[in-house]
Amino acid sequence: MMHRYCFEALDRTLRDILRFKDASIGSTFGGKIVVLGGDFRQILPVITKGTRQDIVNAALNSSYLWNHCHVLKLTKNMRLEGNQVESHLNDLRQFSDWVLAIGDGMIENFVDGIEKVHIPDVLLINNCDDPISVIVEVMLLRNIDQSLGLCNGTRLFITRLGNRVIEAKVLSGNMAGEKVFIPRMSLIPSDARIPFKFQRRQFPIVVSFAMTINKSQGQSLSHVGLYLKKQVFTHGQLYVALSRVTNRSGLKILIYDDDGEISNEATNKVYKEVFRNLLGQ
Repeated sequence: MMHRYCFEALDRTLRDILRFKDASIGSTFGGKIVVLGGDFRQILPVITKGTRQDIVNAALNSSYLWNHCHVLKLTKNMRLEGNQVESHLNDLRQFSDWVLAIGDGMIENFVDGIEKVHIPDVLLINNCDDPISVIVEVMLLRNIDQSLGLCNGTRLFITRLGNRVIEAKVLSGNMAGEKVFIPRMSLIPSDARIPFKFQRRQFPIVVSFAMTINKSQGQSLSHVGLYLKKQVFTHGQLYVALSRVTNRSGLKILIYDDDGEISNEATNKVYKEVFRNLLGQ
């Protein structure tokens, strides 16, 4: 779900290196086969202050490369498959179909069948008042070592806190349970609106008792509490939030309306035009 310009830049680079000057059939990516994975139901490329048209135009299927792509569709929800021993398959199938209907924009508002629960604000949850507390869950903000599972979004459990290095255990992925060490790094914000660059040497982590919907993309969790103080505002956010959980009983939601009152409805934002050329390929 990266910006289409990233793929187009790679295409031009490989064609230049491998001496494919035109973009004829067979010359895409310099004649190399490239496999892309993604879901257009999920959050599309983030465009700062972009309009709906800008966001859709940034998606890969708006690129000239899409005419050279062959779409292969996955048919099983593996996030739910692992739960069939402890749950009824029919319930899992209904939940899977409901989540897909949310992603396809077939359900504009949803409420029924999900338990409501009070959840405080994300920043309030993540605010650790005890300065000497070590036993805390954090999320990695930078790619450090993919072989160790230390990627942007990896959740960790801090076991020792030093001045220059943090000892932690990986909570998710193939390396779950492994002990790792996180060094301090020089971080520079990528905000292009600032005419100068800040640099700060710090640990590339953030406390993660709770996370934003965008940051949760890619996570698989047994229990999810969704807190919608404000309605979702762009394509795929609601679908991503609801599809993080492995079973319907593990999903709890708190929704507020525009007047700050607890509501039974959540608006579903889906840019259906992004699906326009996904079928029949």
